[in-house]
Amino acid sequence: MNRAANVGWYFDALRATNPDQFLGEALAFVMGMTALGGPTEAARVQYLAAQLYAPLLQAKRRPDAVALHKKMQALTTEATHILPRHADSGAYLGVLHFADPSAFLTEGQQEVHAALQAATAPEHVGLALRLAHQMYELLMIAKRVEEHGRLHAAIQQALAKFGDGQHAKALADRDDYGALLARINPKQFAIEAEAVLEQAYRVTRLAQWPLTPGYLQRYFTRLLAENEVERAQMTHRRLREALGRIEGGTPLAREVTHVYWAAAAQARPTELLADGIKEIAALASPTTLAEAQMPADLLALAYPLLQQAQRGAEAKTLHETFQAALGKLETSNLLQRADTVAYLKSLAGPQPEVFLAGAQPLLAQADAALSADDLRTLLDLARTTYAALMRQGRIDDAKALHARMQAAVGKAGNPEGLADLDKVAYRDSLSQGAIDGMYALFKRAVAAGDVEGARKWLTNLNDVAPEHPKAVEARRLFQKLQQGK
Repeated sequence: MNRAANVGWYFDALRATNPDQFLGEALAFVMGMTALGGPTEAARVQYLAAQLYAPLLQAKRRPDAVALHKKMQALTTEATHILPRHADSGAYLGVLHFADPSAFLTEGQQEVHAALQAATAPEHVGLALRLAHQMYELLMIAKRVEEHGRLHAAIQQALAKFGDGQHAKALADRDDYGALLARINPKQFAIEAEAVLEQAYRVTRLAQWPLTPGYLQRYFTRLLAENEVERAQMTHRRLREALGRIEGGTPLAREVTHVYWAAAAQARPTELLADGIKEIAALASPTTLAEAQMPADLLALAYPLLQQAQRGAEAKTLHETFQAALGKLETSNLLQRADTVAYLKSLAGPQPEVFLAGAQPLLAQADAALSADDLRTLLDLARTTYAALMRQGRIDDAKALHARMQAAVGKAGNPEGLADLDKVAYRDSLSQGAIDGMYALFKRAVAAGDVEGARKWLTNLNDVAPEHPKAVEARRLFQKLQQGK
């Protein structure tokens, strides 16, 4: 056995029984080492050092913590020790992050750039990624624009160096970075996004695509919110043209359009209804399922906006026209169902009875569903139905529907773990929708002077969530109602 392993149990016991003695002896032990015997010893010594950084900084012994970190870096200079070296940097900087944020930013950036330069395999980028994600926000808040931009660029270049296999990590890093920048410094986000878009316009294969849906939606939302509609439209068009030039780009092009119109629905609903419906009309007679997907996506966004604009008749006409077009295509059942669910969901708020009447026949089809694709749309409809029933105080009906959906998913073999998703949807509706529904019915009974009706709904509220603010308020109102009688 090596030295560190021999004393490992001793230091563990000492740390638990006498922290001060552990700090002194363990620090002296590591500082006295001149070399590491192998991977096992390197890992054990790194673990030991990691236990020392926090107490040293808490005791305001930062010079000792810095010296320990330098010692560990010196002990792990060999290429075979690169992962323990990174683990030590992560442990030291993780503690420094909270003890001295300013020093963390300075030393952390040095560590990141050194780690990226020394990286010879994808796993060697892990430390830099973790540290960068801790530093992005701090640098942005401090308005250190050049530093966070340089840090992000270095991460992207390092991931690109190791090929297409790191593309997902590069996208995730850009999305996280963009989300922070859009929130903290939206003007700078717009500037940096332009460079990313230029990359997108020049892609020649899918593995080069630099945009996530979230990143793109933040960009479109900002442009549309600032009334730069023509620029947003031009960006949308150029991205679709770029994807149209590369093999397999059609699904991404459809996603880009969906993101664009989703942003319009959020920031410029009037434009969505004006321009989006024109685009739907132009695509109203698809000859293939692929052509039908785009108007289906747009209609799913337009239906609720039309209902909110008191244009329900127009939504109904669009739905019926599109259903007729889909009926002429082979194997369009799933898309027809998805469009019907989108339309029905738009009715759940303004016309709950119409929604429930239309939802029931569709939900009954769950018993015959045999695949995840069959079930996923129906479970989406069930989620909205749970909430609608709860708002009406029909808890038993919602419970019965949930049991039927669970049975249907179980019969199909629970593909993709859909049973758990349905359970979460039901619990969420129960925790909020039921309370809202029972409280509304309670208030209605109070307004009508119906003591027994109010008592019934108050009892239900107390059974479901006695500490909820609405239950507390209901007890107060019920007491007043009784006193009034």
